[in-house]
Amino acid sequence: MVLAWLQLYYIFFKIGLFSFGGGYVMLPLIYQNVEMHNLLPLSEFADVVALPQMTPGPIAVNAATYIGFRNAGFFGSLFATLGVISPSLLLVFLIIKLLKHFEDNPLLKAILEGVKPVTVGMIAVASVYFIERSVLRGKMISTDLWEMQLSFFNLPALIVFAIVVVLVTKTKINPLILTLISGLVAVFIF
Repeated sequence: MVLAWLQLYYIFFKIGLFSFGGGYVMLPLIYQNVEMHNLLPLSEFADVVALPQMTPGPIAVNAATYIGFRNAGFFGSLFATLGVISPSLLLVFLIIKLLKHFEDNPLLKAILEGVKPVTVGMIAVASVYFIERSVLRGKMISTDLWEMQLSFFNLPALIVFAIVVVLVTKTKINPLILTLISGLVAVFIF
């Protein structure tokens, strides 16, 4: 069992170390590792992401806690959670020490500028993943989408999505309330 805990720590340490930009950026890496190490059925991965949205705290930490618990109980969740936060803690302490010496360094500025498009790309990958599993009935990059066959779209989900987008952009309704209402609608429609 200790080996399983250490493996969870190592997997999530790598995810935390190589993700820059927050929980949504980590989702593709978490998905890849869930698939590679067979940590969960892939059909359950969307639930892993939905659950942390409903609980307080960072997405990656909540996802690591859930996946760790599903694999190795309480200590699995502890080790997975510690694994995902350890790199950030270590890097923050290191950066605080070094930043004062290198704050005007052009190389550091260039590196930080280079990370921005990668972060946007990782968020785009996560967005495509959720669109494929909620609004579409298949892969986004397919001939069905380009032929615009109506059966390719999950119409009830697409309508709820469009309504929420309009309400978020045109009104001052709290997104939390929209999320709760959308969840209730989903219970009755889907």
